[in-house]
Amino acid sequence: MLKTIISALLGIFLFISCSGKSERENFEIGLKYYTENDYIKAEKYLKQAGSFENGIGLNYLGNIYLAKNENKLAEKYYKSAIDSGNTTAIKNLAYLYTMQEKLEPAKKYYNMYLLVEPNDIVSKTNLGAIYFMEKNYQLSEKYYKESIADGSETALNDLAVLYHEQKIWDLAEKYYKLAIEAGNIEAITNLGDCYFEQKKYRLAKEYYEMNLENENNNKKVEILNNLEEIKKMGY
Repeated sequence: MLKTIISALLGIFLFISCSGKSERENFEIGLKYYTENDYIKAEKYLKQAGSFENGIGLNYLGNIYLAKNENKLAEKYYKSAIDSGNTTAIKNLAYLYTMQEKLEPAKKYYNMYLLVEPNDIVSKTNLGAIYFMEKNYQLSEKYYKESIADGSETALNDLAVLYHEQKIWDLAEKYYKLAIEAGNIEAITNLGDCYFEQKKYRLAKEYYEMNLENENNNKKVEILNNLEEIKKMGY
């Protein structure tokens, strides 16, 4: 009987020892496993961290589920993190909705995040992309320009694509060149396309050849076909 009682007490002690960590301790252990990409262990400890520090662990749980393509759980934990006061989760939830092409809630949460971080270039660039997809070119231009003003180099190419789509050639060329100066490789081929569509074949050839080796197979085939056509034109 005494042996049974001692065994039971020992079991209780071990349970308390394992589960008695503070929210901070659980978060720190969970974060360690998260940075090591050990999501199984990270998930266990971050769940035990609860709403520690405005739900920072809940936001990381959302990130874990996003990485695992478990979008419903990612959405659940991002929303729980937001309810606990975590502002980073607002942008992460907006990104999740963007990837799912749920554009209305994506816009809602990006705009919500901009109320907290008015100069966030990722939110502005992504809003520009969403409005571009919706063919709302005026708002797309607005957000791309704001993002550029706040220091985004990616948005230079995006804005050029916007002008390219509308065949506003002078502005498309201008922003592709600015993007190239900022180190955007994609803009090199895009500028080649821009010149090709305008029948400026000598310039198109120059930019196509400049970036041919950096392109994926499908785009490379398209460029080679265009270069063949340019060759037939005598360039």
